[in-house]
Amino acid sequence: MTECLKPITVRRKLSRVSVNLWKTVRDQGGWWTSSELVRDFGLNTKTVHNSLHNLAQSHYLAQRVDKKTGLLRLGVTAFCRAPAGESLEPGPAPQVWGG
Repeated sequence: MTECLKPITVRRKLSRVSVNLWKTVRDQGGWWTSSELVRDFGLNTKTVHNSLHNLAQSHYLAQRVDKKTGLLRLGVTAFCRAPAGESLEPGPAPQVWGG
């Protein structure tokens, strides 16, 4: 009797940058390009690109091509994985202090 086994996947520990990028995409919602995240995070392009690539390849982010621009966009959907200790549900909105 043969038994089908699921392939074992090794989970790499995500960097703080990767988790913060993932949380931003999750909390803000929508679909993002890497250049939008580079601009918003103020990090170098290579760091953001590598983090997004790893997140997408590990199924933490979904990918789609924008039909109008042809750009690759990334987002968190119900089919994505959540990093350890995180949820797919968006976190609370940041509080604004002062007035």
